[in-house]
Amino acid sequence: MPCKVTGKCGSVSVRMVPAPRGAGIVAARVPKKVLQFAGIEDVFTFSRGSTKTLGNFVKVYKFVSIMCYCYLALFM
Repeated sequence: MPCKVTGKCGSVSVRMVPAPRGAGIVAARVPKKVLQFAGIEDVFTFSRGSTKTLGNFVKVYKFVSIMCYCYLALFM
């Protein structure tokens, strides 16, 4: 994870911050699975809003992880 990334979907807003190596994914159960599937290894996450709405919760984590990879693709 190269930089801090934020995203919003519905009432759920998320911020992902790079973590030191070996810290792992510090997140709730559902976003942890999404981030593992995306291949992100070390990250701290902050969630705000109605996180019980799993559809929006998963969409925002997917969107944020895609934004992270777009950033890498543009500057490499």
